[in-house]
Amino acid sequence: MKNQEDSIVIPQGGTYYFAQLDEIVRIEAEGSYVTFFMKDGRKLLSSKNLGHFKGLESAGFFTAHRSHMINVAHLTSYSKEGILRMEDGSQVPVSRRRKGAFFDKVVSRFQPVDNPLQVVKKMDLNIQTLGDLG
Repeated sequence: MKNQEDSIVIPQGGTYYFAQLDEIVRIEAEGSYVTFFMKDGRKLLSSKNLGHFKGLESAGFFTAHRSHMINVAHLTSYSKEGILRMEDGSQVPVSRRRKGAFFDKVVSRFQPVDNPLQVVKKMDLNIQTLGDLG
């Protein structure tokens, strides 16, 4: 295991699984259980409810709905219909009451790009500058 601070223990009956936080794409509640959807496609079922893992919000996770928590690092898009698309292709709804929190806590962390060509030109300028150093 890499680093304890970047890991979580997932209880499943009498077994405890250790997972790196960056390997978790999302968590979905199913009654009093939750399923962890992992980056490699595995699913881990835990005997704890979603509230048990609420502390993950301080580690880059966001509760999009009462039954869905996502790892923001694996988020690829948000549609105006309130659907989050994750890197694994899954779609997660954002509840109406959580949309404001989504924009405050997630979207506001990213710098909007008005003109993507400016970013490419800036990157190209940095590459040329680095080439001139040699």
